[in-house]
Amino acid sequence: MNHGVTKAEANELMQISHEMQLYSMSQMYDLNRLVETLEIDRIHFALQVNQNNKTRAAEMLGLKRTCLLAKMKKYDISV
Repeated sequence: MNHGVTKAEANELMQISHEMQLYSMSQMYDLNRLVETLEIDRIHFALQVNQNNKTRAAEMLGLKRTCLLAKMKKYDISV
């Protein structure tokens, strides 16, 4: 009884592994995702530093208050 992996199965596993690596790399370098992650992080930080004062947080981020509010809505950030 053979409990090993056939050459075809090994090749298929290698292909799947390669595809997973490519997907992982594409996610890592997805510029839109990186920008969103950075925006969310900085918005949270600015709100925390400014005790949830949206006007001051917007100023700290170099944004108009309405732009900050729009981004907060987009990312479902509430205070």
